Amino acid sequence: MRGLLIRQPYIDMILDGRKTWEMRSIRCNRRGRIALIQSGTQTVVGVADMVECIGPLTDEERFAAADRHCVSPAEWSNPNFKKYRFAWVLSNVQPLSKPTPYHHPSGAVTWVTLHEAVSDAITEHLHVK
Repeated sequence: MRGLLIRQPYIDMILDGRKTWEMRSIRCNRRGRIALIQSGTQTVVGVADMVECIGPLTDEERFAAADRHCVSPAEWSNPNFKKYRFAWVLSNVQPLSKPTPYHHPSGAVTWVTLHEAVSDAITEHLHVK
C-alpha cells in the first residue's frame, strides 16, 4: 500500500468529508486504495480511493470548485498555491479507529511505500469500531 502525505488542516477536512479534492502541482496516474498520512506525524490516519485526476485547472475552475478543495481565495493569492492546478479526487474516505505509525523514509515528500505489517495494522484499525 502507498501512503499520501497531506498537511493540516487539509487532512482533517478530508477525513471529515468536507474536502474531496487534494490540490497538487503535478498529475497523478495512481488509482485505487491509498493510505492517508498526516504530514509530520509519521502516522497513517485514514484510507481513501484515488479515483481521478482533473487538470490542469484554470483559475476560474479552481475558484468554482472551492467547496471540493477547501482552499480559500486568500490562500490562492499565495505564490506557493498558484502552482496547484491538478485535483487528485478522493472517495470512500475512512478514518482509522487508531492512528497507525509507519517508518518515514528520508526524502519522502508526497508518497510513502508502506510495509506489509503497516498495511495489516491499517486493515485492523478499519474494522475496529
